[in-house]
Amino acid sequence: MKLGALFLFFFVAFGISSAMAVGCAGSTACYWVGGTGNWSDTTHWATTSGGAITGSVPTSTDDAIFDANSNNPAYTVTVDATANCKNLNFSHAPFASGTIIWAGSAALNVYGNSTFLSGMTANYTGNLTYLATSGTKTITSNSVTLKSGTIAFSGVGGTWQLQDNFTHNDASLSTLSLTNGTLDLNGKTMTVLRFTSTGAATRVLTFGAGTLASIFYGDNYSYPFVFSGSGLTINGTATGTMTMINTGSYPSYGNRFYGGGFSFPTLNISGGVGVARILDTNTFANLSYTQGASYVDGYFTFFNNQTVTGTFTVTGPSVIDRILVNSDTWGTPRTITAATVSVANTDFEDITGVGAGNWDLHAETGGSGDAGGNSGITFTTPVTRYWVGNGGSWSSTSQWSALPGGASGVTAPLAQDTVIFDASSITSNAQGIGFDIPRLGKNIDMTNLAHSPSFSGSNAGYTYVYGSFTGPTGSTPTYNTSASSVFNFEPRSNSSYTNNNFSWGHGVAFEPVNCTMTLGGNATFETSLSIAPTTGTFDANNYNLTATNFSLVNSSTTLMKMGSGTWTATGTGAVWDNSTSTATGIIAGTSTLKLTDTSSTGKQFYGGGTTYNNFWYAPGAGTGILSVDGNNRFNDFKDDGSAAHTISFTAASTQTMVYWHVSGTSGNLITINSSSTGVHSLKSLGGPVTADYLNIQHSVATPASSWFAGAHSTNNQGVATAGSGWAFLAAPLGTKYFGGTKTVLNNMVFN
Repeated sequence: MKLGALFLFFFVAFGISSAMAVGCAGSTACYWVGGTGNWSDTTHWATTSGGAITGSVPTSTDDAIFDANSNNPAYTVTVDATANCKNLNFSHAPFASGTIIWAGSAALNVYGNSTFLSGMTANYTGNLTYLATSGTKTITSNSVTLKSGTIAFSGVGGTWQLQDNFTHNDASLSTLSLTNGTLDLNGKTMTVLRFTSTGAATRVLTFGAGTLASIFYGDNYSYPFVFSGSGLTINGTATGTMTMINTGSYPSYGNRFYGGGFSFPTLNISGGVGVARILDTNTFANLSYTQGASYVDGYFTFFNNQTVTGTFTVTGPSVIDRILVNSDTWGTPRTITAATVSVANTDFEDITGVGAGNWDLHAETGGSGDAGGNSGITFTTPVTRYWVGNGGSWSSTSQWSALPGGASGVTAPLAQDTVIFDASSITSNAQGIGFDIPRLGKNIDMTNLAHSPSFSGSNAGYTYVYGSFTGPTGSTPTYNTSASSVFNFEPRSNSSYTNNNFSWGHGVAFEPVNCTMTLGGNATFETSLSIAPTTGTFDANNYNLTATNFSLVNSSTTLMKMGSGTWTATGTGAVWDNSTSTATGIIAGTSTLKLTDTSSTGKQFYGGGTTYNNFWYAPGAGTGILSVDGNNRFNDFKDDGSAAHTISFTAASTQTMVYWHVSGTSGNLITINSSSTGVHSLKSLGGPVTADYLNIQHSVATPASSWFAGAHSTNNQGVATAGSGWAFLAAPLGTKYFGGTKTVLNNMVFN
């Protein structure tokens, strides 16, 4: 039998025509039959309702229909392999015939309309793509919530129009995208976790009187709206609405709106998380942010200038739950152009207010706070507030007076106000004072505080002071708060910090912006200290600083002047972290940087390629490894530890120094090594260097043969990657050298 006749016999014998290979027996309709099954199973498709099976599955020109004859009891259809259809129609299956469960995770491409059955269960998690290229296709949800991984409108030239409200929202972090064609909300509400429209293809988003809403939880989607590229037209900006609703309580990156520089209808942002960010230079019909209650450290942050042709609204729930409207970059203002302005319980930082709107906010509900860097805005007039009444909350009017020891009842301080604690503020020790708002005031003066209260931060975010701080001289207050909170000094004009007797039980940060912050006396911090000038200067003013760990962040436009004092790091781990700073941002002066932890725990010195004056590792009898990172320069590099321990230099790094004071003792060698099998370099600028009782490996010392390891040192230089330059003997007589405690000259030894 010939091959063609054999195929014909096969198809006829089984009652299947050759046309079936491209669809449902040449029909434009494929009916599901046989109840539960997989989409790819050819035994579940017929050309008529409840008819005989066709032996094929729908193609892009065939309707996929689920009706009363698909199965009487409940059944499940699973998209198990990439599937296609023209119209996807569940509406012909009455609920009385049994619930349909739509399942599976394979891709499904729809080239026409889609209609879902009220009451059906949509567990399908695959990618649902609409690919029509002409005409207007309709989408009827009938209150069914879709859980598809991604829904994409991608057909070039296609138009999709909502017939009722549409919901695509599931904890699986699903996304809905418009990449081609026209999506017409048709006055309806489309609710998603995330909506994106990016690229350069021609596409249209039409609102009418419709709403595009993103409802998400916490940080599940930091970017609920992403618009970018070109080719996008947005219609209905005067009548439509967009909403961003965060139902969670954890901000992280918060509600980020990437606008792509387009013009949008009204955008309303709200939710329990007090963080929202607007990126790109956009235009909005109206723009509002309403913060959820019980989130203290709320932000409405702008990465670019914005235009609001209608009303710009910011509403903080209370004087405690205030919102800070700010720029993403300290010291770089963002301009908000608005026709109308309405704010309550709101503070501003680095914002320029322009437009026809009235930016006189001095009498707004809860007062308007000036955190610095603003222009074009009139704020509530600065005042001086005196603490009275012993313990209490910072936000409480019962704790504040307009006069020293006067009657309470005035408003709590705003960011621009002066705060004074004097002898009449606290009448006994151990009174509790809670920082329940993030921005405490501009200047805080506790000089005459007679007793020692306990300060605590009850908010989970940061606490800010925007000017000078003076601690008490006659009492010792303490500050403790949650592990996630940091106390920040962020002045906008030349200010001072004088610690006196204040005891910091948690992290502190100095962050002067476009100004100089000067130390007014020796300062000790019981935990970490961050120094991060923003286009400004921190000046230690020749005083001593002590903290468990120092974290430094500076740029080419900032300075940190270490002066002549001693900077003592008492902790372990990254005790000095200059890894993100610019090498030229630190002026070491004649300072000494000293590490004093005596435990067996390691310490990391991230030098950042900076020039330091004196470096002193003082571990006592501690055995912890000192790790030194970066290509740094020192006047004097000193280690006076009494027990055996290791100094590990990052492989391929170079440490340059004038003096080297590192020697062990008998039985307690100090190991000089690299962080890996690669070599590190030690370079002397002061002449020959001497040492003794060292164990040296992977170390290249220059100038060659000018580094005398001493007769009692161990040469491990030949292990793996070999070091060089060290002479394992005592310095010859007649050599004047640097780095030891003795000088040998003309056969005489000088101590």
